[in-house]
Amino acid sequence: MTDIILNGCCGKMGAAVTACVASRNDCRIIAGVDIHNTGDRDYPVYGSIDDVPDADVIIDFFASFLPAWTAEIRGFKVNSDSCCDHGTYRRR
Repeated sequence: MTDIILNGCCGKMGAAVTACVASRNDCRIIAGVDIHNTGDRDYPVYGSIDDVPDADVIIDFFASFLPAWTAEIRGFKVNSDSCCDHGTYRRR
């Protein structure tokens, strides 16, 4: 089982990833991070990455902190065999 932290979990992409992960048996979201907690997630949502448990993967959809945020979390709270990914959405 792959444990996931989802940064930006209360946004549109966070909702999409939450739904996708919920339909799978090989991974789970153990914590979310978002400064705007909507209260509608089935996992704990924290206001800071400093408060989350360890995980195998961090998925980042919180573009406000990029690229500094990505540099900060590449080795933070993630096991050595883990990966870190991020996505951004920009309107044109």
